[in-house]
Amino acid sequence: MKAVILAAGLGSRLAPITNEVPKCMVEVNGIKIVEQQINNLIKAGICPEDIVVLTGYKAEILESFLQNKFPGVNWIRNDLYNKTNNMYSMYMTKPFVVGQNFLLMNGDVFFAPEIIAKLLADPREDLIVCDDGIYIEESMKIRKAGERIVEISKKISPQDAYGVSIDVYKFSAEASAMFFETMRQYIEVRQDLNSWTEVALNTLLQTKEFQSLDMKDPWVEIDNHDDLKEAESKFKA
Repeated sequence: MKAVILAAGLGSRLAPITNEVPKCMVEVNGIKIVEQQINNLIKAGICPEDIVVLTGYKAEILESFLQNKFPGVNWIRNDLYNKTNNMYSMYMTKPFVVGQNFLLMNGDVFFAPEIIAKLLADPREDLIVCDDGIYIEESMKIRKAGERIVEISKKISPQDAYGVSIDVYKFSAEASAMFFETMRQYIEVRQDLNSWTEVALNTLLQTKEFQSLDMKDPWVEIDNHDDLKEAESKFKA
């Protein structure tokens, strides 16, 4: 199993912290977001050599940290980070994960290690980790028909939302191949370089069945200083 962490963005709402470091290196009680994510992966049995981090904004700082803290972890630099969105960054990982089982996560989510363990232990191959029964305006929501997820979007109404995605996903080898073909259509054919990864995933849901892994383990998507305070409170030692 491989793992991709998308961490190329600016994180301007976390300034002045992100004037000095990329968003994924913001610390929650002394632990960097990306550090927590990689530790979660390694603790669950994923080898550092099977992890790739997409760098962009202040890439040298992040790459130096990875090299020193996690020897073996790979990175790919998106030099167009300020002109593209994370679907473009994800598409850059094609040589690393296309047609293979992999986990995908956004580099701004601080979450409990149990989540990765449960995701890997679940026999279902294509999953979106979901905090069910809640609604967060800024988060990606999911809509279901029976057990199948039929939509992922920020625009889903409270009435239709099953819950929110925590931006952690599991892809089978088959879904991986289909996902990269979907992204190819957006990026190479339509020349759409500025869409979320979830836009391609939403399209994929029309032809490939994904289900939800429902959980109530702690997590916080850290976009601003209020989110950071919430994470520090949830993850007190």
